[in-house]
Formats: sequence, structure tokens, C-alpha cells
Amino acid sequence: MGTSDMARIVQKFGGTSVADMARIKAVAATVRRELDDGNEVTVVLSAMAGVTDQLVGYTAEAGGAHYSSECDAVLATGEQHSVREFVELAFGHVGRSIEWRGSGTDEQGLDAASG
Repeated sequence: MGTSDMARIVQKFGGTSVADMARIKAVAATVRRELDDGNEVTVVLSAMAGVTDQLVGYTAEAGGAHYSSECDAVLATGEQHSVREFVELAFGHVGRSIEWRGSGTDEQGLDAASG
């Protein structure tokens, strides 16, 4: 497949689709198939099952107001780190390495081989 035949694909996973390592590995295998087919893939990951509710609860217990910038920061960074390390492991399992660029809500994980 030449670059003109390459498809740009966006895949979003969150909740139960990244609830445990078996499911995260399945996500990595799904993405790997698209990469192996020569497609350009953007993967969007949201929180693992139950993480958002747990973080909102912790923020409320700490006295943080819902919909505050502090709450937004807790949700963005807490969710990011809850799935990030598992994604690295799962992609390593299917022979891909992830490079992280940026920080906070602007952070992106890129396939080290293809960018």
C-alpha cells in the first residue's frame, strides 16, 4: 500500500475497553493491525472503567468544587497516569514502543517507529 492509499484512522478507547490488562492488550493488538496494514492511526484513550467517578469523589472529599480548574487538573492528570503505563506495557507486548510528547492534557503518545 502506497502512502496515497494509507487511511487515517482515529480510534477511541475508554471505560470497559481498557478496564484491565487483557482488554488493554486487545486494544494494542487492534491498533497494531491497523499500523501493520500501513494506516496512520491516532489513538485517543480515556479513563479506565470507574476511574473518573473515583477521581471526582476524591476531589469532592478534599473540598474541591466540581467543575473547577483544580478538579479539571485532577481528572486530566489522574486519568492520564491511570492508563498510560498500562498502554506502554501492552504496546510493548505487541512489539511497538510509545514515545510521549507534551504534558498534561496536551500530552501525546506516538509510535516510536512511525512517529
